[in-house]
Amino acid sequence: FYTGIVKLIEANDMTILKEIRIESLHPKSTCFCNNDKEIITFTDKGDINFWDSETLEESRPHLKINSGEIYGKFIINENEDFILGHKYRGKVSLYDIKDGRLIKEICDIHMLEDADFSSDGKYVLIADCSNVELWEIDSQKCIREYKGHESGIRGGQLSPDGKHVMTCDEKTVKIWDIISGECFITLRHHDGRINRIAFSPNGSLCASAAEDGYIKVWNMYRMQDAIDVTRKRFAEVEFTEYEKNILCLE
Repeated sequence: FYTGIVKLIEANDMTILKEIRIESLHPKSTCFCNNDKEIITFTDKGDINFWDSETLEESRPHLKINSGEIYGKFIINENEDFILGHKYRGKVSLYDIKDGRLIKEICDIHMLEDADFSSDGKYVLIADCSNVELWEIDSQKCIREYKGHESGIRGGQLSPDGKHVMTCDEKTVKIWDIISGECFITLRHHDGRINRIAFSPNGSLCASAAEDGYIKVWNMYRMQDAIDVTRKRFAEVEFTEYEKNILCLE
């Protein structure tokens, strides 16, 4: 499914601005860091590479997670000192971004589909194929569950203001109140399996990427589709800090 091509796309008209072709590395996840100045790619083998978002050249030495094979989604916290990853049928864990060493184990799940840190770094939203849960990192306790999907869960994200949770299964996107756990919006925009969802940095926009070939972007307050992207199967989607561009993994 993954071609190993990372694309930077202009958010208004969906023009492809840049591509990183790293098929040989087999990247399975990607995100921005360092105020969008760098792009990080992650592989199942625990390999982490840093790329300058302007030149697309490697910007830091290659990093290796010292814990064997890592599966599913990787994320970094807002201070960019921790990486969260998951060993297959094992622990969701935090690793030091400087040297890859294990810092803390949080919980056991089957497969990490998606995750997101709260802005204060105290909590992490963890989504596997059957559950979406909010965990307190220090106590390693689950404090909230978000239940209501009819098929396997594909993603889970926290809104930047900490008030909402966005989740998706193969066909639908749901928006929840983070405290009450109540779902107040269900969106059905895609004809193919949804692979990833994202909030924009100020929380005003939401996006979903699916195998029907579209990234759907809508206004959080009006819930109307804003833009469709060209027909490609996208595995990842993320907004830049100022919402001008979108980072995708094809």
